[in-house]
Parts: sequence; C-alpha cells; structure tokens
Amino acid sequence: MCPGRETMRLGKGLVSVLICFGCWAMEIKAGKMEIVEEGGERRTHFSEGVSIKEEEVFILAKRGVFFPNLNLFLLLDSVAIEGEEGRLRGDSCLYFLERKECRLFGDVELTGKDLRCLTDVLVWDGNTGLARAGKLSLFLEGKDILITGKDGVYDLREKKGEIGKEGTIFIIKEETTKVEGEKISYEGKQGRLSVYSKVKVRQAERTLLCDTLIYFLERDSGVALGEPYLFGEEEEVEGDLISFSFEEGRLGRMVVLGNVTLIYRHQEDAVRVTGEELRTCFVKGKVSEVKVDGVRYGEIFRRGRGGGSDRPRGL
Repeated sequence: MCPGRETMRLGKGLVSVLICFGCWAMEIKAGKMEIVEEGGERRTHFSEGVSIKEEEVFILAKRGVFFPNLNLFLLLDSVAIEGEEGRLRGDSCLYFLERKECRLFGDVELTGKDLRCLTDVLVWDGNTGLARAGKLSLFLEGKDILITGKDGVYDLREKKGEIGKEGTIFIIKEETTKVEGEKISYEGKQGRLSVYSKVKVRQAERTLLCDTLIYFLERDSGVALGEPYLFGEEEEVEGDLISFSFEEGRLGRMVVLGNVTLIYRHQEDAVRVTGEELRTCFVKGKVSEVKVDGVRYGEIFRRGRGGGSDRPRGL
C-alpha cells in the first residue's frame, strides 16, 4: 500500500506532515524537513527532533528518514515509543508502517506497568501488542526478581509472556534463590511464574529438583510437581507434590504430599520415614519441626551404614 495523500504545512521552527493510508493517518512533526530524490527514489529526512502520532501510539526520536516506496521509517538517536500498555526505548528503530511493526536496536528497554526488560534487539507488533526479543533480562518491579533467558515473548496488553530457552530466575532477598528450567512463563495479572522441564531450585545449602515449578509472587510461595526431590545438608525429601513458602527470604515452611520419603540427618545418626504427608518448619533456614502423617515405615541408622546411603540422589 502506498501513501495516498500528503499534506504539508510549515510553521515557525516546526514542520508538520500528515500521511494518510486509506482509513487511518499518521502525523509527523519535526524541527526540520528535507526531501531528497536519488536514483529515482524519494526520501524525506526529518531532524532537530521528530515525533510521530498514530492513533494511541507516540514515537519520538532526534532524527529520522521516511522511505515512501517502502512504507518504512528509519528513526535514529534516543528513540522512544509510548502507548497505553507501556514504553519502548532504543538507539535506533525501523518502523514498518503498513504492518505497524517496530524493530528496535542498541540499548533497548521495554517498560510495562509491572516489569522492565533489557535487550539489544526487540520486535514490537503494534497490532497485537506482542514484543519479541532474543537474549534478555527481565526485572519484575517491586518484587526483587530478575529473569534471564533467550527467545522471549511478552504481551503488553495481557501482561503475560514466556522465555523459551535457558531461563533463569533470581529471587533476590536475604538469601538469593536461583531457579533454572528450559521454559519460563509469566502471568502478571495472576501474579504467577511457572518453570517447566528439568527444573532446579537452589537456595543456600538446599536444592530442589522437579519437572514443574509454580511460584506465587504475592504469597512468596510455590508448588513443585513431577517427581519433586529436595536435598540439603540435613534432609532429603521426595513425594508427589512439594509446596513451600519463604519467610524473610528464607525457606520457612514445607509440605510434602503423597508417597513421602524423608531422610533426616542429625550428627552421626539419620532417620528414614515413609508416609502420606510431611510438614516441616524452618527457623533461619534450619529444620525446627517435622511431622509425618500416615507413617508406613521408619528406622534410625548410622550414617553410611545399614538401611541405605546418605548420598543425595542424582549427585
């Protein structure tokens, strides 16, 4: 689709251009405009500050070049895109007018109502509100949470997204919790992070392995599913489901449901118990209380002797 009509008016120190595309229009303002024809192609150069208004979207830059034959706008230096859903910044930008797509380059930053994303290349679709990035870092505002990874997609309108490769979550509190998985999804409206496939959670001396982890931001708690297994200096625990909550940045409570196996170590002795439900409380990261319901089996043995090994599974 080519521009149907251009209306230009010159003001005092300001140039304003209206470009119409069928039923919609785009208004461009700049301090200076110059039309250049070269090789049979025309380009329009804008400088001394450029602003573009298209429906509810505003685009700002120091200078830009419009290619009418390509329906393409090249924006340079301190590019900013502002809309109802958020704000995008970059060093430069290619804006494809017909499909309302922006490609930002350089030090790119996406800012939404609940997060901030840093990357070097970002593609934003103005029709769908989707933003895509290769390698990125994502900060959840007010939550002390950093997410890194590759192949990221975020829906600015629905406030949800995912990281498709090499996803890592850092929950930065008194003790930093590191969560790794092959895929991470974020649902801002529900206040939920989900991590899938080969999940590993580490905090201080403890490690949790599972297939799926769901973390609830507001409650500072989570659920581990798919053969969850936790091990640390004092304990090994496994079952069908492990739920946990943090208190002041450290593990505070843990509940294990279904086919529970617990090995708890104390000095030279260890206790092995199997049952249906386990409840554990922690104080400053150390086990303070353990309760097992539906006990099926229990034994006390010297570590490294008798009923089994105290070497954690998978190490």
